[in-house]
Amino acid sequence: MSDKKKPKAKLPIWEEIASLARSRAGVIWLRTREEVRAERVAAGAADSLKMACKIHSITEGLVDINGKEIRSGMQDPRKMLTALINDDERSMYILEDFSRNVGSDPILKRQLKDVIRALPKLSPEKGKAIVVIDAEPPPADIPGIYEVEFRLPSKDELGRIIEDVARVLPDEKKGAVLELKDEIVQGVAGLEAEEASVALKYSMVVDGEPNLQRIVSRKKSKIQSDGALSWKDPDPRGLDAIGGLGNLKQYLYRRANSLSPEAKDYGVPAPKGILVCGIPGCGKSLAAMCVATAYQLPLLRLDIGAVMGKYVGESDANMRKALETAQAVAPAIIWIDELEKAFAGASGGGDADGGTVTRVFGQFLTFLQENDAGLFVFATANDISKLPPEFLRAGRFDAVFWVDLPTFKEREAIIKVMQGKYPRCGDASGLAAATEGYTGSEIEGAFLAALNIGFNSQPRRDPTAEDLHRGLQDVVTIKETFGEKLEEYRSLAKGCLPASELAETDGAGNGPTFEF
Repeated sequence: MSDKKKPKAKLPIWEEIASLARSRAGVIWLRTREEVRAERVAAGAADSLKMACKIHSITEGLVDINGKEIRSGMQDPRKMLTALINDDERSMYILEDFSRNVGSDPILKRQLKDVIRALPKLSPEKGKAIVVIDAEPPPADIPGIYEVEFRLPSKDELGRIIEDVARVLPDEKKGAVLELKDEIVQGVAGLEAEEASVALKYSMVVDGEPNLQRIVSRKKSKIQSDGALSWKDPDPRGLDAIGGLGNLKQYLYRRANSLSPEAKDYGVPAPKGILVCGIPGCGKSLAAMCVATAYQLPLLRLDIGAVMGKYVGESDANMRKALETAQAVAPAIIWIDELEKAFAGASGGGDADGGTVTRVFGQFLTFLQENDAGLFVFATANDISKLPPEFLRAGRFDAVFWVDLPTFKEREAIIKVMQGKYPRCGDASGLAAATEGYTGSEIEGAFLAALNIGFNSQPRRDPTAEDLHRGLQDVVTIKETFGEKLEEYRSLAKGCLPASELAETDGAGNGPTFEF
């Protein structure tokens, strides 16, 4: 039996706040837009510590959890901090939008530092905890600030939100909501608490009943607006849309149900995902869009370029938020294209960008290693020579595949798929033999050229096999432009699994060879 310890589950947020407060942490920083939910969570921590809960904002001053004014004239943050340190009552102070005040007021910043130094000296009867709720990151030049990851609502929390919405509905509508509670929870997973509530209410207003499709569409819009993570519509044809790549498709088919609750109950570990390397235009990205249909799961695309921000700590926070949202949506497919470009130079440990790429790279590697939330990662890479070697370490991906130029049988399969996509191109005689060294995208280019020839002919007609062959003349192939680079890629890919079936051969009977 392995003695490897499993990572401990994360504490509930309220318990993490309470533990930091008991540890006499200076300032506990909750970085979130969810003020109402954060206030409720912090108030729960205060209650567990038998502390009075006092909330400060520059508009309301100092109020209790119900909004009742505790002391007048406390809108000024400086006055509030003075009152805090002189307060005889054991209290938790919750400060809202505090980063803007501290950032623009050097005296307030100095005062906050003094308060942080004074807190540990207070007697237990007068003990204080300071919790900041702010969408901005904490200032880097103030010691004694401890940021707590304010995670998205859990599915249990979302269930209670759905129940709260249902509680005020007429009986027949309440019953309809509660009957679909589990499906609605999955539909709003990945949203903040208020967003989840509004998504359900919006559906009830528009449709008069819970409409799962409309609820999910609200979530899609929200995820699209966040930048780094986008919700993609998968290819409805599924894996049948891919010509060839028999080994890869069989691998994916065999794991189609491995993310299901039944698989978990059976004891099947959730698959982490795969890395598919190979020549551009040979179906890697298409496969990502097709596997989501085959698995009947949402398809999320993570754009590492959009993760990178211009401010200190912004990129790290963007990556954390994107992965948290994806994990909340799970089970899902998460697609990362051209992985080698996303993390170019990450392994070198360079400091040209202040180490931002290296830190984000480290975050992503940790996610890959610990991914057990039901996210199937489908990553692609074109230039295998620039791929950080850390990605090839055991435990990052379940398998690494190499996609080469299509074989003769694969080209026949690609042509058949193209004929289904472009039914006017019914006659493709001799095209498979004529396209040796062509990628799937380049073969499709011949079909598009042939359609243009047929459409612009007088009289207008369907494309012929001759038109398809003429269309090939306009295509500059990857094989021509890559030259020796292609052989270098193949050499580096000798340890990868072949995406093509080894039995598939070209017209001369020569199939791809791989060493393992």
